[in-house]
Amino acid sequence: RPRACGALTREAAAAAAGLPGFGAPSLTETMQAALSRGLGAPHKALKAWAAGDEGPLRAQAEARGARILAETIAAAKADAAALLPHLEGARGGVLADIGCGQGLVAAFLARALRPRKVILIDAEETAAPPPLAAAAQPGLSPSGAPLSTAARLLAAEGAEAVCVNPARGDALPQDSFDAAVSVLACGFRFPAADYADYLASRIRPGGAVILDLRDKRAGAELSALASLTRIAPAAEISTTRKTRRMLFRRPADPAG
Repeated sequence: RPRACGALTREAAAAAAGLPGFGAPSLTETMQAALSRGLGAPHKALKAWAAGDEGPLRAQAEARGARILAETIAAAKADAAALLPHLEGARGGVLADIGCGQGLVAAFLARALRPRKVILIDAEETAAPPPLAAAAQPGLSPSGAPLSTAARLLAAEGAEAVCVNPARGDALPQDSFDAAVSVLACGFRFPAADYADYLASRIRPGGAVILDLRDKRAGAELSALASLTRIAPAAEISTTRKTRRMLFRRPADPAG
């Protein structure tokens, strides 16, 4: 019975935070939420998970799952709200989220923009926790969140989702997109160069790409994005102690 009550509390917390599509998040999904932002759970539990011991984090998910979900969803909602003023051109179009994790930010964006399609890209990892070194692997979501969670949240928002896992050999979609976002992922947890050519080749005139770059490596990451910056000049739209959020907007086609 305590587990059932905990699940109910987690369900209520997700709904109250604005994502009723989460349903009753499992303990694993709650752990993945904590890992996506490092919120709601003590740092030592996150470090233990990274070292291969999920016990402390599982205990936190059981004891404080509602708080973990509330804080993580609130952070995703705030990120989506900050991105939206730069993404109006994507309304009703195609949106891509690179390193989408559980799809929290994408769900809030889809609610506002009503895209006709959302491309969810993530090298999901649902087996044992990866070691710390795995965080540097291309496209890896350190939360280990399966794309099915993100697809479920997008479906709850009425959006068509296309799930792509490059690590298992999925080809990147050839759809042109109106906007692509990557919150604390491409350029932050794995090299932006991994997707530079893809972004440059698929962004429509007038389209926008927003990437979070790790502050200490922002210069190197921008250099690696040369194929994108040649057609979509970079502009910094916000900064924190660790992150520079960059907007790349392709000029609109004068004839179109």
